Amino acid sequence: MSKPRFSSQKAEAMAGDLGIDPSEIEGTGKGGRITISDVRDADPMPPPSHLDDAGRALWFAVRFSVPEGYLLDEREQSILAMAAEQADTLAALETIVAEEGMMTRGSKGQRVVHPAVQEARLQRQSIGQLLTRLSFPDEAGTGGAASARGRHAANSRWAKRGAQAPQAGSLF
Repeated sequence: MSKPRFSSQKAEAMAGDLGIDPSEIEGTGKGGRITISDVRDADPMPPPSHLDDAGRALWFAVRFSVPEGYLLDEREQSILAMAAEQADTLAALETIVAEEGMMTRGSKGQRVVHPAVQEARLQRQSIGQLLTRLSFPDEAGTGGAASARGRHAANSRWAKRGAQAPQAGSLF
């Protein structure tokens, strides 16, 4: 069997980043070449179809940062979808601020910060909080940031007791 042909290096890199076997992708490009669209269609974890550009960009940025072979579970996909939806809302708010400016007139004619500026700040904060709830395994496959914090806390407790913390995978 011949090596699958890609229409671009970007499509080939995307397939590699997503951990998709190129031989399982049916190319729809010229001469059966595999396009970026073909790779996205073969993704086992595609973004929700209702997302706009900013949401899709966030989805793929997170998707490409997931360790190879790791698929987000249903809870994590839901969290990522919420963050991506908020990224779309943030993009719309940023457009409003770009068009109308950061300042507006208040009820008595005074200059005040545009409400979209404040809402954009809240959206950024919310996106950050949602993304921190995603916990990917670390290089050793032992869990994400929450697991690392838990290990650190446990090691601190053991150290205070003057004992050595048990090693990962041991019972005692």
